[in-house]
Amino acid sequence: MNMKDHGLPIAAVTQMTGIAGHTLRKWESRYALVTPERTSTGRRLYTQDNIEKLILVRELTSRGHQVRLLADLSTGELEALLSKCNKGESIGAAKRVLAIGHVVAATLRVSKANFPAELSLISTDATEWLSKSTLNDSYDMVIIEVPTLGQQVAKLLADLSRDCRLVLIYGFASRGDIQGLRDKGVECLRAPVEATELLRIVGASDVKETIAEPQENLSKVPSRRLPDDVIARVSNILPSIQCECPNHIASLLYDLIAFERYCQQCETEQAKDADLHVYLGNITGLARASFEEALERVASEEGIPLESIV
Repeated sequence: MNMKDHGLPIAAVTQMTGIAGHTLRKWESRYALVTPERTSTGRRLYTQDNIEKLILVRELTSRGHQVRLLADLSTGELEALLSKCNKGESIGAAKRVLAIGHVVAATLRVSKANFPAELSLISTDATEWLSKSTLNDSYDMVIIEVPTLGQQVAKLLADLSRDCRLVLIYGFASRGDIQGLRDKGVECLRAPVEATELLRIVGASDVKETIAEPQENLSKVPSRRLPDDVIARVSNILPSIQCECPNHIASLLYDLIAFERYCQQCETEQAKDADLHVYLGNITGLARASFEEALERVASEEGIPLESIV
């Protein structure tokens, strides 16, 4: 029996390693990561050495390493690198960064001079870009902005994370999709994200932040309609339908209430900026009141009680 009789077909390898078949083929054709044996009919057969290398690369890409930089390493070198990762050693600052999305491109354009890395910006709808484009250049990191994350886009992002260190800025998403991406090494940040945070992730220095000019006070802000314990309970409740709107609205309310309180505290502690914080507190309170009304309506539709539990 020759060596080819001992190899495993691609279907078995994808099941063993958790690497999708199309991803595996791309790694072979683009990076020559492994070179499987071939049967007389052209079927791939993977050796034990192939499988061991694939598993190591899978683990390293989930920690932010790029396949193109791993392809030429031996199994021993990959094991050593993985050992360093497991000890918490940094993979270093990014040198070439691509940012995709309208808001993130505008945010980083202002701070571009502070980046020690080469920064490329694409101001476009990232969901459309994902479905039509491929990552042709060798970037150390891709920062991508997706306001609403669905399962199909999450799958595209998971595939993209195999080729680069990926940072996702998202607005609304299911917990399952976000956790699935984090399990694959994607850094997921809830929007809005400031330039200072992106610079920290890239490995750059801080940038100076600007503050808006104070504006006139708004109309009277409605008082609270829902107590903290109700909002906390709804944010963690499992909805009876697949829609997670009650959770998202409650999470927004949590943030709005926290910021409203923060502004009220700043109003008393920072006298020179009191007018600004009154304005910010008022506008946040108006938004909070609108979302309280929205939560009451959604809760009524889903049969979620909004009374406090004593």
